[in-house]
Amino acid sequence: EADSIVISAEVGGNVTGVFVEEGQYVCEGDLMLSLDDEALAIEKERVEGLIRISELQYESMKDGARSQEIDSALNEVRSMESRVAAAAEDYRLAKEAFDDSGVLYEAGGISASAYETAQSNMLKAEENLNSLRQQKSKASSAMELILEGADEKSLAMAQEELLLRRVDLKAVLNKIGKMSFEVPKEGRVREILVSEGELVFPGTKVAIIDEPSYHIKFFIPEKDLDTLHVGDPVSMDFEGREIKTKITFISDSGEFTPKNIESSESKEEIVFRARAQLEQSPDWIKPGMFVDVSWGDDQ
Repeated sequence: EADSIVISAEVGGNVTGVFVEEGQYVCEGDLMLSLDDEALAIEKERVEGLIRISELQYESMKDGARSQEIDSALNEVRSMESRVAAAAEDYRLAKEAFDDSGVLYEAGGISASAYETAQSNMLKAEENLNSLRQQKSKASSAMELILEGADEKSLAMAQEELLLRRVDLKAVLNKIGKMSFEVPKEGRVREILVSEGELVFPGTKVAIIDEPSYHIKFFIPEKDLDTLHVGDPVSMDFEGREIKTKITFISDSGEFTPKNIESSESKEEIVFRARAQLEQSPDWIKPGMFVDVSWGDDQ
């Protein structure tokens, strides 16, 4: 047996890369696979823009408007207007391309994949446009407050909003960090459960890693229990390949001999579950293999 680490996705997305292979030995911190973080990158940019606006708004309300602050706020509004206009044009073109692809798809002129790509491009353009419109609205509100000045209550609200925006950014960065999967502990990749291009959801198992040391589970007959203790040496015979190790665990509870244990004794004999650990497991040892265990004079 091997102690296994099951790696699951905490966020959803499309797999953009798989960087390890099954059977490969990996070290802690190695990059295993990654998910598409484009949408989160857009969200990060949006929240950072809102933070800049909130900072400008708060500082201006606290110190009172100065000419350069008014100019800065006005430039921010004009910049956002230009970005919104460009995004609106991008959305218009993307929607036209999607509408055209719909006609072609119905006529059998393009593949479903091409149609879905056009749809995805349109949705991303729409999301970007809505995000920029929200930033423009905030910039306009900030400029109005700078020009009007603010009372104590408005100042407290502006400060609280700035803190909330920073929390939002921290949450987005946390999600971005979960879009890539690093090896949590050295071992051997037993199985990769996803492939590039596949859509995964939160909770989806993506990989299984076996730790480098294996546990050999065996059973001690009741008659030998008094002669064996944790730390005693035992010999493992893997079809002619012998490995020496020590007992690391002996159960306090007896049980009937499991059906998969080959023994010349009665199957009704009481046995005690035990375990020995192989600190450096050879590559040819795999979980699930059968092994003959001997101790004492039988070694």
